[in-house]
Amino acid sequence: MADEQTVEGGTSTEGQETEGGTSVEDKENQGAAGTEGNGTDEGTEQNTDKSGKDESNEDSSKEGDEAGKSANDVPENYDDFTMPEGIEVDETALKEAAPVFKELGLNQEQAQKLVDLQAKMAVEGQKAQVEAFNAQLDDWDTQSLNDKEFGGDKFDENIKTASLAVEKFGTPELKTMLETHGLYAHPEVVRFFYRVGNTLKEDNPGSGGNPVKGKTDRVTQLYGPQNKE
Repeated sequence: MADEQTVEGGTSTEGQETEGGTSVEDKENQGAAGTEGNGTDEGTEQNTDKSGKDESNEDSSKEGDEAGKSANDVPENYDDFTMPEGIEVDETALKEAAPVFKELGLNQEQAQKLVDLQAKMAVEGQKAQVEAFNAQLDDWDTQSLNDKEFGGDKFDENIKTASLAVEKFGTPELKTMLETHGLYAHPEVVRFFYRVGNTLKEDNPGSGGNPVKGKTDRVTQLYGPQNKE
């Protein structure tokens, strides 16, 4: 039987057994040991792993931000732009456009899109000009064919008369200018050469110019190989 020691206010627990034969002191020791053996290291390692994972995600995010920033940076000088086939680079226009690109904050890719749009508009504009030019020539040609003075049934014969003036007084530069601007087909130009040709015929009876077979185009009739000096 355990000794009992009496103290003031109650009975001492020293040497007293608890339920299951384990003393209070043993319980305290077991609790301390349990605390020491708890998964502290494992928890620390998990926290470390979690911290490392977060740092990895942060690094990836930073790399992505830097890559996106680099792609969107406004360059100090834009690289050479790609132009469609048949379109020449207008260096003067690009020099004027570059400061505007920078002011708008455009990167290389965005600036290229604007250059592509301008090139497309230029091609379409040239095509429209050619179509308008050809339409004008057709209109002048029709007017000449129907002119009351030199057109109608005697059109081919009268064109031969007009060719006399071109052959006599026309220079290569004049012919080039008339061909370049299409003025050879203008009824007033044909009229002028026709009247000059008539004066030449009066001064030299029997001259009727070189024969022209069929209704060929005005360039051939007025400035063709048979009329070259």
